[in-house]
Amino acid sequence: MMAAGIDAFPVFPMKFPLLVITLPVLLLPLAAEAQDLEAPLVAPPSGFSELPSGMLPAGNELLQGLAYSVSSGYTYDSNLFQGSGRAGSPIEDDIILSFSPGMTYRTQGSTWTLGLVGSLNYSSFLNNDDLGGLGYNTAVDLSYSQKPLTMAASLGYGLSQGVNRNYGSSYVENKSFNGSFRASYSLSPKTSIDARLGHSISVPDGGFTTTESTNFDITAMWKATPLITVGPGIGWSWQGGDTQATRETVGPLLRLSYKLSQKVALDGNFGVDYAEFGGTGRSTTSFSNRLGVDYRASSLWGMNLSLSQGTQADGASAGNFRETTAWRIGINRKIRRANLGLGLSYETNETVTPTGAGAAGERDYLRFDSSLSMPVFWQRAQATTFISWNQESGSREWDGFRFGISLSAAF
Repeated sequence: MMAAGIDAFPVFPMKFPLLVITLPVLLLPLAAEAQDLEAPLVAPPSGFSELPSGMLPAGNELLQGLAYSVSSGYTYDSNLFQGSGRAGSPIEDDIILSFSPGMTYRTQGSTWTLGLVGSLNYSSFLNNDDLGGLGYNTAVDLSYSQKPLTMAASLGYGLSQGVNRNYGSSYVENKSFNGSFRASYSLSPKTSIDARLGHSISVPDGGFTTTESTNFDITAMWKATPLITVGPGIGWSWQGGDTQATRETVGPLLRLSYKLSQKVALDGNFGVDYAEFGGTGRSTTSFSNRLGVDYRASSLWGMNLSLSQGTQADGASAGNFRETTAWRIGINRKIRRANLGLGLSYETNETVTPTGAGAAGERDYLRFDSSLSMPVFWQRAQATTFISWNQESGSREWDGFRFGISLSAAF
């Protein structure tokens, strides 16, 4: 689960095992040595309108040891509360100022690796001085690798703030907790057994419902070729909340990964869920899919693709669940010292009731974003300008755009 808020300035996702934490940009010299590509870690959409991320040159990685960062941003939002312009749903614009310091610590030994992450984000709204305040993200991850066994565990906790389309465009402060554990045991040079366990809790304010979920899967992986690893498995999940009937699923799944060093990285998880709703006796069948692809065509440009499909407890609709399918394609291009990023996202949501009764709530969300980043101050800082356009249709209809600038530095 990604904890990201509408008030955050452009960010760069930092990858930890089974956990994605959104942090301020940590800049490294442009001459940083290229690293192997890793497929994007895909998480369900948060509902917050994240700002376009500043693009870094391909291959920049976080340094070992302790690092700090600080960023500030200025954002204009043409439709802050996502109003339709009709009676009772006015269109209000606003200017958001933000400031965020961050810290990372990472140490790597021959067997153990430890990572610590912390960031704060303070935001202030020009026309709505009762909104904003201090948000934060923290995380710790620990991994062990000694053949034939590898393990990784992570814990994260954060507070996200902003207008969230999954909560009827209300301003929400959402506290989230994420924990995960992964283990892999090699049976031979070509075969292994992988197990993954994850748990998350979401606690929104404003009278909305606390929700939580637990997921577990185990797969038998086979290295079919030097580049392709594939394997069948079985997955189990449990979802519930303060007002939700429990939803428990079990079903087969297929995992697939493809990696060509610094050219292509792909990781996919495709499953069928046989679900039962507690207290109702009702059962359904649905799909749970994740796909992340990163493609680096050259040192000048690359692209990435992500796909997410699944069902989550809906904290804004008492007793119900939300089935979401979302995809995003992004392209980045280096133009001399600058980096241009373009992205197109689409998301569809449908309300699922435990009893099977029909419920209003089908929504489609379309978003286009672009950003232009350039290193400044002897390449120890980065200036970014960005613009995005958003539109939602269905049970709720609105559109709007956001643009702004940010400055980030690392030391």
